[in-house]
Amino acid sequence: MAKKKNALSHTKWIIRESLSTITMLPFIIMVQITRLVVLKLLRYLVIRYKTDLFYPVLATGVIVCVLAVIYIRIFLAIGQVNDYRSQLIQAGIEQNQKEIVLPILPYSEYCWQTVPPTEEWEKDFKDFYHIPQDVTLRFE
Repeated sequence: MAKKKNALSHTKWIIRESLSTITMLPFIIMVQITRLVVLKLLRYLVIRYKTDLFYPVLATGVIVCVLAVIYIRIFLAIGQVNDYRSQLIQAGIEQNQKEIVLPILPYSEYCWQTVPPTEEWEKDFKDFYHIPQDVTLRFE
């Protein structure tokens, strides 16, 4: 019965995390609108001023690369702190600590629910990371 309950909690956690894709929808829409605007602007420049496409395309490529590097850096930082969180959880479980202090993820606005907002979510968080329910979690 305990395995089934743990599997159910794991499944609920995965479903909640997959909803983070929905929270990315406005960003995806913004990127697509920006792409359309840039393409319309390039078309206008070519038709109106008979300019060569090389420099506008080069500038657009540089901007896209810079933004990609920024986003990669943001998610690398989130991943590093998340790995550190996992290490703290493992150490706390092995040492039978009654309270585990976990850092808040940097750039948490780029993720969905980095800290459990309710007791039910905290219970699911503990089930997902195999933390005993009597352990208190504190996020700082």
